[in-house]
Amino acid sequence: MSIIQDKTGNIWFVNLYNGLCRYDGKTFTHLTRENGLCRDSSCCIYEDKNGNLWIGSDSKWNTGEGGLCRYDARLNDAIAQEKSMPAGQEVFTRFSKKEGLTNSDIWTIVEDNDGNIWVGTRGGLFRYHSPSGKFIDYTHKMKNQ
Repeated sequence: MSIIQDKTGNIWFVNLYNGLCRYDGKTFTHLTRENGLCRDSSCCIYEDKNGNLWIGSDSKWNTGEGGLCRYDARLNDAIAQEKSMPAGQEVFTRFSKKEGLTNSDIWTIVEDNDGNIWVGTRGGLFRYHSPSGKFIDYTHKMKNQ
């Protein structure tokens, strides 16, 4: 569904059935729900200016909820040294309704010039407010303008 090259040259793949995969030029590393990925059926990926990866999924491609996860770039070195992550090790931060993301079917992710992360969902538009760790819903504001 989506492919990016990160700042260090790794190639990242997301797809509908097998989670997230990193290719460092020699080895493939596969990350799944067992490692904390929101869903194994992911549809979009974005690298922010700090090197963090944001991965979105949409529930329509599989049963259950979609979701948004952030992968901390500082863990890249740990994964490179390990060549794989042990099952059960959390390497992602998950975002859900608790953080204000009221629609978990994530279709697109982008960063603006001010470093704000914007998330487009099946039901609207959300901006991540990093100091609070919460999302601001812009859906209603867009409908009324």
